[in-house]
Amino acid sequence: MFRLFQGQRVTSVVHAAAQLPDSNPDFLARALAANVTATLVGNTLYVIGDATGNDIDLEGDGTNGNVSIDTNGQTLTVNGVTDGDGLYDFTGVRNIVVNSNGGDDFVQVSDVNLAGNVWING
Repeated sequence: MFRLFQGQRVTSVVHAAAQLPDSNPDFLARALAANVTATLVGNTLYVIGDATGNDIDLEGDGTNGNVSIDTNGQTLTVNGVTDGDGLYDFTGVRNIVVNSNGGDDFVQVSDVNLAGNVWING
């Protein structure tokens, strides 16, 4: 588990577990089949991967509490609603908890400005 910069701006963090090259067809097949769930509970954003390889980019726009999730085309389910393009924006976020679960996961956090914490669990 990683705990990052309490109450500070996170400019760039990358967590990769045994990441395979993008040209590997097995990796691409797993990535396209992956599902990511995001739920905002209060002011904490929970991002949960599945047992396959997930590609999760959490990006900020410099505004405190604004976070975008981009799963690079993987299926993204946000608060029970499935969004096929894998892109969603959240506001009012204070904390982020990422549980990428199994598989060859890639999690990147960049330009996120939060009043709270970021936790990444592989």
